[in-house]
Amino acid sequence: MRGAKMNFFSKKARLNLVAKVLILTSVFGIGSYIIIPSTAVVAYADSTVIKSNKELIKNKIFTGLQSYKTEITFTADEVKNFGIVKDTETDPASIYYDLLFEHPEIFWTSLKITWVKYDDGSYILFINNLYENSDIDSKKLQLQDKINEITNKVSSYDELRKVYEIHDYINKNCTYDVEGYKKSMPSSKIDPNIDFDAYIADDRAVAKANANYFESHSIYGVLVKGKAVCEGYAKTAKILFNKSNIESEVIRSNEHGWNSVKINGNYYQIDTTWDDYKDEATIYPYSYFNITKDQMEKDKDNKETYTAISGNVPNTTEVTFDNIFRNVKDDTLKWKNVVRVDNKLYGIEPNGSKYNFYSCNLDGTNKTVIKANIYDADNAYAYNNKIYYFEYGLKNNELYMDINKYDTLTGKTIQSLDFLSEFGQPKGDFFVSFYIKDNMMHVTLKDDNGEVTKNYQVLV
Repeated sequence: MRGAKMNFFSKKARLNLVAKVLILTSVFGIGSYIIIPSTAVVAYADSTVIKSNKELIKNKIFTGLQSYKTEITFTADEVKNFGIVKDTETDPASIYYDLLFEHPEIFWTSLKITWVKYDDGSYILFINNLYENSDIDSKKLQLQDKINEITNKVSSYDELRKVYEIHDYINKNCTYDVEGYKKSMPSSKIDPNIDFDAYIADDRAVAKANANYFESHSIYGVLVKGKAVCEGYAKTAKILFNKSNIESEVIRSNEHGWNSVKINGNYYQIDTTWDDYKDEATIYPYSYFNITKDQMEKDKDNKETYTAISGNVPNTTEVTFDNIFRNVKDDTLKWKNVVRVDNKLYGIEPNGSKYNFYSCNLDGTNKTVIKANIYDADNAYAYNNKIYYFEYGLKNNELYMDINKYDTLTGKTIQSLDFLSEFGQPKGDFFVSFYIKDNMMHVTLKDDNGEVTKNYQVLV
């Protein structure tokens, strides 16, 4: 009775270096480019000097971006003093991308370097902005209001509750931009070697005309537009966690982005994108919540993605949430049907040959069985302080199939839908799923007769 996960991240990013033209783009999505190959980086000084120089370069780029500059110039003296060397750790192009992940609040660039000039001893980054300066100012205020609204609501909670709330806010209010992911990155068709000025002007116009594409890679896409790809999800999680005094960084591989998070002294990984893979229809909302690296690498569908990581990632060894939300069977990661209402989790788990419906605290403690020894149960789903779940078995030697409703405030369970009366007895192997949106329950039966979906009003 379990559904399959969808894989949006099947294509690998590519490195494209064409003659003397270095066009670098965002690291995620079809048509995207890796800005730094995973092969060895040339070292020209000891690590302390390199680290210091990188900070100098980063500060100059950051200052330029904060001033909405579209050309950031390092003079010949700065190139020398900062130890700038192309295709090394001190290449401003690579540092530029690192900076965008460290500072997700910089949302107004097109996430690509249009051109790099590296001649006469100087080094110039050409960058596109998506909006006019006055529009950037207004959008910054809009975003700040939204961030304050979210973080103020969670400010009184402890660290763990904050992470749950922020994770769930993102997944409730954002949808994965499938169409945006499939598109290639917009760019000028003019040959810069023939007419450089025309190329720069046209590429900037193309960026502004295609702002929607780039917004999906930013916090603006998540918090304002409600649509993003993994880069936007991960950047948004980072900024909301950080603004809530939760340590978090973006973790990157060649084709995906997610987060590290520190809760009560322990590090975990968290993937808001994959936890949102079916929006409100998912019954596994915490598949990648507070997961360890070990369990990440048991995900056979995405193992290559989760192991090809750039940069340093905190060690994750605390397994509380691995045990709550997942298990490993035959060396393969499996997800558990667990949902949340406020400060409690609710789930369905095997009990011998039968099933228990239970509740527990957010850290898995104080587990309480609400209903034991159910013949079969599945699809626990949280909506409006109620837990709905599908149950079937024998009652007085007669088959019953129900969608039940458990009220978390009163502790009472009632029948929400007599499934057999509405659908009849399924034929052969069958799969029942449902979700609720805008007070409408959408119920689907798949069996040997085919697939049928019916909709029902939910009584609040």
